[in-house]
Amino acid sequence: MYSRNPIQCLSKGVAHISAKTKRSPVIPDGYERLYVLTEAYSLTILNVSNTPEFEVDHRGFYRIHSLVYNPETLDLSVVVPGKTTGFDVVSLIAENNICASLDVHGAINLVIGSRWFCYFFNKYFNKGDSGKSNISSKGGNENSIDGFVDNYNSYDAFKKDFISTYSISKIFPNPVVNSLKVELELFDNEVMSYRIIDISGRNVKYGVASDLEFGLQTIDARNLKSGMYVVQFVSEYRTITKKIIVNK
Repeated sequence: MYSRNPIQCLSKGVAHISAKTKRSPVIPDGYERLYVLTEAYSLTILNVSNTPEFEVDHRGFYRIHSLVYNPETLDLSVVVPGKTTGFDVVSLIAENNICASLDVHGAINLVIGSRWFCYFFNKYFNKGDSGKSNISSKGGNENSIDGFVDNYNSYDAFKKDFISTYSISKIFPNPVVNSLKVELELFDNEVMSYRIIDISGRNVKYGVASDLEFGLQTIDARNLKSGMYVVQFVSEYRTITKKIIVNK
C-alpha cells in the first residue's frame, strides 16, 4: 500500500486520506478484502472500510492497511475500534493458524492539525507548489513520511522539532555590548514579542518585536549589566529561546 498524497491538513475539522495498492493481491474464492485504518505508532485500529479511503478528525500519523481474509475463519467482530491493534489481529491469525494476510506496514499518512502549522510545513516542503509535495510517501530517510514516524515517537514531538529546525533566526553579536540585533522570519499575521531574562529568572527587558515585520529587530542592551541572559521570542505559534552574554 502507498499514498499518492500522504500529507493532508484538517479543513473545517476533517481530512480525507487514502491509499493505493502497488500490486493487487490474490483473493481466493470465499475470501474478502477490507481496508483498516490505524494510528501509526500503536497500530490501534480506528476504522475499517471496503475502500482505502477514510475521513479523520484529528491530527497525527495514520496507516491504511489491506486485509485479505475468510469471514468463516476470521471473526472480525472481536475487533474493538480504539482498543484492538493490528498486532492483536496478527497474533490472532498466527495463534489459530488462520489463512489471512495483513499488510502490517501499510500506507502512512500525515494529517496536520493547525492551519498555521500546515502553512509552515508546506512552506518548507512544497516550496509554494500547492499541487505537489516533495515529501516521499515511503523510504527511511528523514524527508519521508516513514522517516518522520521512525525518528519521532509522537506527532507532537515531530511538530515541535520540525518548527524548531526550520524556524530561521539569527541573533548577533554575541557577546553583546550596546545593542542586540535579531533576524527572524515571521509568517502571515504572526505577532512576535520578546523578553530578556537574567540568571535569577527576572524579566529585565521586554516588548513587541514590531520591526521583525521588516526582517530585523534591534534591542537596546546598554542598560543591561555584564553577564549571561536568556532571550525569548514568543508568538501564538512558537517560542524561540537563545542564550546571550552581555560584555561591557
